[in-house]
Amino acid sequence: MKRVISLLLILIFSVFISCQSNKKPIVTDAIFGKYVQAFTSGTVSTEAIIAVHLTQPVTELYKKGMPLFRFSPEIKGETVLVGDRILEFHPAQPMKPGMLYTAEFNLEDIIKTDEALKPMLFQFTTLEQSFSINFEGIKNYEGGPYTKMKLEGYLLTADVANPKATEKVIRASYE
Repeated sequence: MKRVISLLLILIFSVFISCQSNKKPIVTDAIFGKYVQAFTSGTVSTEAIIAVHLTQPVTELYKKGMPLFRFSPEIKGETVLVGDRILEFHPAQPMKPGMLYTAEFNLEDIIKTDEALKPMLFQFTTLEQSFSINFEGIKNYEGGPYTKMKLEGYLLTADVANPKATEKVIRASYE
């Protein structure tokens, strides 16, 4: 009986492990190198702007508000042309920390290409928020009595952080 239960548990565990998502990283097709000089990739801030730098001007074909980017998970925002070769997507809100985003960029909508191209796929990840607290020591408060002391130090965050939220991270008391 114990053997049957053990085998059943191993089977359930194996099914659980195999059902987990093993997303393979997307490799952007090299054919886009003819049209795209650079794009956002790697790990970025939750408040980053997503950019695509093109090899040729797009001012003739670009119309403000064109839906050139699509993201999974979804990011709401607007696309802005910077100069004549850089398209930036400005998220309306900070992205979620520690997330893998997949972007689809519709290059053919703004550049005449030699061949029919699917949307350009690329990925980036947002920083996972973390923090560290560094204490510089306890000091006498402005040369006054030793009943008034101050603790000096600083809080470092991995990414942009809401000041109100960071105030809740640390608390000090003296007895």
